[in-house]
Amino acid sequence: MEKEKLAKAVKIATACMMAILIANLLQLKYYTTAGIITILTIQDTKKQTLQTAIRRALSYLSSVLMAFVLFSLFGYSLWAYGIYIFIFLFLCVMFWPESMTVASVLVSHFLIEQSMSVAWIYNETMLFFIGTTLGITVNMLLLKQMNHELIRLVDIADNEMKKILGHMAVQLGDEDSDAYANTCFVSLNEKLEVARNFAARNFNNSVFETSTFELDYIEMRQKQSMELEDIYRSVGMIKMLPRQAAFVAEYMGRIAKEYHRDNDVHELLEGLEQILEEMKKEEMPKSREEFEARAVLFYILKQLEEFLKLKNEFVRSHLEHLNKDKKK
Repeated sequence: MEKEKLAKAVKIATACMMAILIANLLQLKYYTTAGIITILTIQDTKKQTLQTAIRRALSYLSSVLMAFVLFSLFGYSLWAYGIYIFIFLFLCVMFWPESMTVASVLVSHFLIEQSMSVAWIYNETMLFFIGTTLGITVNMLLLKQMNHELIRLVDIADNEMKKILGHMAVQLGDEDSDAYANTCFVSLNEKLEVARNFAARNFNNSVFETSTFELDYIEMRQKQSMELEDIYRSVGMIKMLPRQAAFVAEYMGRIAKEYHRDNDVHELLEGLEQILEEMKKEEMPKSREEFEARAVLFYILKQLEEFLKLKNEFVRSHLEHLNKDKKK
């Protein structure tokens, strides 16, 4: 978070100084205004920056036309500027809420200079153009959020999920093992939420990006986290461990080892079907406790099936994206 704040400060300061320098080199009056416009142009994401710049351009053109009419009718007086401000601010509240400051400052220069000659309109338009262009350019190019950082965050959450599966496999395979504290799910969900927020920012920072692959991937993981919590509760329901518990524990351990980002889990689902078939062939339980335990084991396998299907459905819905990644 601190790195993001520092990066944003560097981004804004660099763009501001460059805008002022360019405006000064072009010998524009009120050249520092270009730096202020740059600061106001930069938003949290590239999409927001572009959208804001477009709305401000429309509001600026409207403000110049409105000011020209009012100053021509009432002269370059405070009253004329007051009427302009009232009408313009009303339009901004209705259509361009983020455009109030920029256009109002630029039009105030016409009042100060008592002129709306071609030269002064050119001066103000160039200030607007330089400030807006630098704001957009720096936001697009400087300190880009790298995709590998998002992948790193997702990998951290994935590894946390694998650890949970591994610990539950140990718990299910050993009657004397300590219960695995469910506080691990708090940590997992926090990591997934951090990754989701980063993915959302990355998506908004990709102006021409239409794929929601990363966002969908994290959403799928969040759904799996809820399934894992249910499985954890089911494991805790078992009071004794029948022989079949070792098969389920071994299978759960297999998921922990094989379950990675690109795995379509097709083989894991096939393995699950084999275990379910084998369990149907087992002898009937000899006691009520064994019956209840085996019923819970069967339920855990069905929960694991739902857990895996979430990933399998995700892979099938994003085959094109995954195939592109493999070719790179």
